[in-house]
Order: sequence, then C-alpha cells, then structure tokens
Amino acid sequence: MRSLARALALALLGPLGFSAHAPARDDSQIACPIDLPRARQLSDHVTASIRTAATLDEAKQRALDGPQKARAALSQASLLALGDTGLTRAEARLDTYEHDVQLAQSQEEVATRYASLTGDHLTQRTTLGLGGEAADVHVGSVGCSYTTGEVIAIVLGLILGIIPGIILLILLC
Repeated sequence: MRSLARALALALLGPLGFSAHAPARDDSQIACPIDLPRARQLSDHVTASIRTAATLDEAKQRALDGPQKARAALSQASLLALGDTGLTRAEARLDTYEHDVQLAQSQEEVATRYASLTGDHLTQRTTLGLGGEAADVHVGSVGCSYTTGEVIAIVLGLILGIIPGIILLILLC
C-alpha cells in the first residue's frame, strides 16, 4: 500500500515542482523538495475570487468547493485507513471551517475564513520524504509526519484538484 501511495504521490506532485531523489542517509526514503509560490498564488487567487463574488452565497460556494472535495478525499481514505486519527482531526477542522463559512456575514469575512484555512504555511519551503511508516514534511522549522492513510488522502485530494490537495497537505500537517 505504501509503495502505491508513494508512486501516486510522486506522479501527481511532479507537475507541481516535486523532484524525487533518494537521500544518501537512507535509501528507503524519497525526498521531494518543493517551492510553494505557485500554491500560494492559487490560494491567493481563490481568496481574491471569494472577496469579489457578486453575492454572499456565491462567495460561500467558492469557499466551500475545495474543502468539500478535500472532505470527499478524506472519506475515501478513511475507508482504506480505518481508525486514522489524523484523518478524523482533519474532518473536524473542515467541519469547523464549513460552519464558520456558513455563519459569515460578508464576502470579506468568507475570504478571511478561507485564508485562515490555508494559513501562512504556503509561503515556506516544504520537503516531503516518503518512506517507512510515514511521510515527513518540514515547513520552515515545522515538521509534519503523515501516516499512510494521510498520504492516501492527500493523493486523492490532488486527484480531485490542486486546491483540495493543498488543503489536505496543510490540514494534515
């Protein structure tokens, strides 16, 4: 399962700038450095489109599109990785986000909620190493460890679109 998740992750993340190479210290890992200015651009574009939506309902729909796809990926990954607490926590964060978006009273408030979901992580450099039981991601000085189930969710998110995949990379961190 890990080999399949790793192969899918590299196939999907390659076009985003990941380059795979085996680090000298451990041949069982694959390190994938990525600069995320493009991801930040995509997130900023979505935030701007939410701000400029003609109506509050349109802003809410734009703000919920990517997270709803991320939720679908989490649901599918949960079927393959029963009991993965990281997936459960991410679903809870999406529940809170969706609730907050529904309570928003203006396009600006919806855009702010969306920006807080993706956070400032996208301005950092991320390193994803796939190997062993988990994948390690370092965002600046912060490290993330993804379970196999979380890697599957991220891959499924990327299949559904770049934005859902990026959301999951951040939520599962």
